[in-house]
Amino acid sequence: MVGPPWALSDNSTPTIYKGAEITIPLNRTTNLSATYQRLSKPAGEVAVDGFPLTTYDVAVGDSIPSRHWVSVGFDTKLNDTWKFRSAYFKSSYDTKNTGYLVGVITPMAAFFIPGAWDFEFDYVHAGANSVICQQGGWGEYTRGTKAFDIKVTYTVHPGFQWQCEYIIQHALAVDDWHDRFLRFTWSYLLF
Repeated sequence: MVGPPWALSDNSTPTIYKGAEITIPLNRTTNLSATYQRLSKPAGEVAVDGFPLTTYDVAVGDSIPSRHWVSVGFDTKLNDTWKFRSAYFKSSYDTKNTGYLVGVITPMAAFFIPGAWDFEFDYVHAGANSVICQQGGWGEYTRGTKAFDIKVTYTVHPGFQWQCEYIIQHALAVDDWHDRFLRFTWSYLLF
């Protein structure tokens, strides 16, 4: 079993993070995007019980001093209101290393226009090691997840928004882990 990405962090030495992201407009309605992320530690600098190790070993069976994550995706306008998006994820782990997301979204609700709203619906199927972190509370990192995520945002007053999100998720592992939650958020912008 390999450790989660944050197992590359410990109290004795810093973890090095590197990342890059690019978005290329293919035409007036479609964008292509890609990301690269890397977590690493200098080899031999990890300590266990105060003794430095000459080889990297932060998790049982994981002797690799760095991990890499890549994703590619695109979004395209379906009409003036709706946009379709999708993404594919892959990591340098040997197992549970792929995932994908498909969804539809509307433009973000204007924070200063009362009555403005937005809507987001996503389906994600992400192996436990496929992304560097699970977005929006998806999943439980040792199992991976398949999840439906529905989010609505509404501007009540200039600078004051209400958001409701409902997530249904199930583990990709063989156990019966599942979760459902409803989250309400109020956001207020101070000048």
